Amino acid sequence: MTPEEKINVLEEQLSRSVTWSVEDFEQQAVEIERACSPYRFAYKLLYDRSKFPMALREMIRRHDASIGITWDTVEFWLNELCVKDEPEHDLSAKSTSDRS
Repeated sequence: MTPEEKINVLEEQLSRSVTWSVEDFEQQAVEIERACSPYRFAYKLLYDRSKFPMALREMIRRHDASIGITWDTVEFWLNELCVKDEPEHDLSAKSTSDRS
């Protein structure tokens, strides 16, 4: 193996990426909606789920690379682009798993 090939292999081993998805927006939205509700299973849907893909694209397009993207960033874009004009009630007992 040439020195350049060894360097490429090492760089590949050290290279990692973090990804964000629409599911992350859903998880954060449910957590916020539940936190805003006095009831355990019945809460208002505050966010328009159809806007999550657009919010994800905007978040990635406009993020500050020196800070990165955090859960606070996801929450900002939820509130910036996805808030419903009139919240709807959700009476289902949805559960979300804890973040890793």
